[in-house]
Parts: sequence; structure tokens; C-alpha cells
Amino acid sequence: LEKAKTEAQLVARKIQEGLSATNDLNPIQREFFLAAQRLIEPLNTPFVSAVEEYARCRELLGPVPLMTAVEEYVHRTQGMTIGVKVTEIVPEFLAAKVQDNLSKVYLAQLGINLRRFSAHFSGEIMAIKAGEFDRWLRSLGGSPVTRNSVHRSIKVFFSFCKARGYLPSSEATVAELVPLAKEGESKAEIFDPESMTKLLNAASPRVVAFLAIGGFAGLRTAELKRLDWSAVDLDRGIITLRADQAKTASRRIIPVSENLAAWLRPLNRKGRVVECPNVALEATGLAKKLGINWPHNGLRHSYISYRIAQVKDAAKVALEAGNSPEIIF
Repeated sequence: LEKAKTEAQLVARKIQEGLSATNDLNPIQREFFLAAQRLIEPLNTPFVSAVEEYARCRELLGPVPLMTAVEEYVHRTQGMTIGVKVTEIVPEFLAAKVQDNLSKVYLAQLGINLRRFSAHFSGEIMAIKAGEFDRWLRSLGGSPVTRNSVHRSIKVFFSFCKARGYLPSSEATVAELVPLAKEGESKAEIFDPESMTKLLNAASPRVVAFLAIGGFAGLRTAELKRLDWSAVDLDRGIITLRADQAKTASRRIIPVSENLAAWLRPLNRKGRVVECPNVALEATGLAKKLGINWPHNGLRHSYISYRIAQVKDAAKVALEAGNSPEIIF
């Protein structure tokens, strides 16, 4: 304790002497020191801390002027909310997607993928690096198709973060910088006329509507479940799919072919086209009972394949199916 008191008295004397005229600074140095102190006083930052921070910045920047780096940072982050964490944004993102009236299946998949993502990247959204994201995707395992499904969900999330001002709007996001995994050639299988005939003849009326509109008009299962019979105009020969019913959130008009009209006319066309939520399972179960293979997305792939063979116009079929010509091919 005595040694500590002696040391404290010594330090106090040195401080006192430093504030007096008899210190080791010459008058010019003293003026510089006092001017520097006045400059940082409004920042409430200790003088030594300010000098240390400046020296570290210069060390990291190398030949780049500090002011240039600061101006660039201000430009990048102008209008942004800095320091927002992934765990704070995910609930906001999912709530916004619910408001967009997306399908329950898609929302459930988004929720699963985003919760996995936020469990690993719980810190600030701006701190995530492309290399870290790529390594995380690869650590998930599974097929390239599965990995790309997660990747696309995260890409949608990052686009949302841009729109909300959590990421720079002028820069590519981490999810955009990392390329999708190569999935290889995929085989799009379709129904042949004999199999489709068997299915339609054996199906109940509610399954007939599902099979016929799916196979002869190419609507997705989720779109079919949102469709009302009022949108099916057999006299004009069109199906009108509203923007809030379509997966791509854009209105489209689908032609009703003669064979589709023939299958739909005998049905009770009131209310929802698909009343049963499990109609897809019922249809696949019927196919299994009849010994018919049910290809993945078989109804939609069948419509697109036969339709493009018929009209020989990928752009036209793309508009009817709600896809791009590239996807149609």
C-alpha cells in the first residue's frame, strides 16, 4: 500500500508538471497538442485512443488516403441501417412474405431454409462473406438440386435486405456472388395419351378437373388450388389466372383446348376448381392403382411439351405457362 501511495504521488507530480510551463514540450509542440485536444473534444474520445485509431486505419489502408476510404463508406451506406443482425431480419422477411399471400408450401420451405441460415449466421448481415456462405452451403450436404433450393431462398432474402436498406443497393449480394451448383442434365418426363386417357376415365369429378386443367392447360398445383370456376370461360375458350393466384405474381391468360373443354363441360363448375386439399395425393394414388408412372411435375411438363410441339413458339408457350422461354426449352 505504501509503495502504491508513493507511485500515485509520483504520477500526480508528473501530471502537474506536464500542465505547467516546465514540461518537455517546446511552445510549438504544446500549441499543436492543445489544438489537437480541442479538435477531438466534441467527440468525447480520449486523445491517445484517437491517435491509436488513426494509426491503425492508416496501417490497414496502406497508400489509400483515410478520407477517401471514409467518403466511399459513406457513399455505400447512405440511407442504410447499419449493424442489423440476420436474426432480426428473418422474422420481418417471413412476415412480409405472408402478407404477399404466397403459397403455404413455399412459405414453409422459406421458413426452414432461413432458420437454418440464421442459426449459422446470427451476426450482422453486412459482415457475411461470400466464402463463408459458400462453405456453409456445401456443409449442408444433399444433392446439388437441394443445395440450389436453399441458395435461391437465401437469394430472395438478400434481395429483401437490399430493399429494406440493410445492404448496399448498388452491390451484388453474397448470394449473387456465389454461383449455383451444377445440377447436370435432368429428364423431364411426360404422360403419353394412353396413360392420360386411363387416368381421366377412372378419376372422380374433382380429380378430373385437376388432371384435365393441369395436363391440358399447364397450371401449377398451387395455382389450381387458388382457382375459381368463374375464371374458366369455356365459351370464350380461356382461363384467366389473376396475379395473386399465379406463382410469378403476374396475370396470365391460358387457352382452353377442345379436349380440355370436353372434359370440363360435364362437371359442376361452381366455387373452387379444387375443393379437396389432398387432390394431388388422390391423383397419384389413382395412378399407382392403375399401374401408371407419375412423373415429377408430369402434368405441367406434358402440357408444355405437347403445346410447344403444336404451336412451335417457345415465347407463346412461356406466356401461357408463366415461365421464361429458357425454362420452356
